[in-house]
Amino acid sequence: MKRLTAFALIFVFFVMAAASGQIAPELRQKMDQAGDSDYLPVIVAYKDHFDVAQIARAYNVRGDEEAMKAQLIDILKSKADESHHWLKQYSEQRSAEVKGFKSFWIANMVALQATPAALEEIARQPEVEEIFLDEEQVFIDYKPGVPTRDAWGLEKIGSKEVNKTYTGKGILVAVIDTGVNYNHDDLKGRVIKGKDCINN
Repeated sequence: MKRLTAFALIFVFFVMAAASGQIAPELRQKMDQAGDSDYLPVIVAYKDHFDVAQIARAYNVRGDEEAMKAQLIDILKSKADESHHWLKQYSEQRSAEVKGFKSFWIANMVALQATPAALEEIARQPEVEEIFLDEEQVFIDYKPGVPTRDAWGLEKIGSKEVNKTYTGKGILVAVIDTGVNYNHDDLKGRVIKGKDCINN
């Protein structure tokens, strides 16, 4: 009987350890501080990572570029629907604990808001790789007129000297970035065209 109890305790420990390993430390800290009915904004990342090139080969995607792109998108959306099916159903059935379900088919992730207990349940699902906080990250807190942390680096590369010689007039620059603040003092009124994928 003692052996059985010990085995049960070890089993419970490993199940709990496996679940807690899927919750990012920052989120775990917030969960510990949150009330039972508090909602925490999170991203649920899945283990099944989509390799577009591999999908194209596996499904033999061929044809003109636009048709190929449309077919790949359909495949990715279909795969995401399969991956996110349980969580979508769970969020519909447990609307008091989970809200704001949003599927991101291109990255195989889901954004939502959930209570700590619901997050524990989601973390126990074998297809979930990690759950982490969905919150704005400020890496450089820029304030006009206040020297920033990057000032030292700009001085070292001689940017002030370059600015005396080159104005940038007549130069067109293309930027692909995870975030460009087009209202920044250096860019305001100078961004010709862009696509904001977050706010469409």
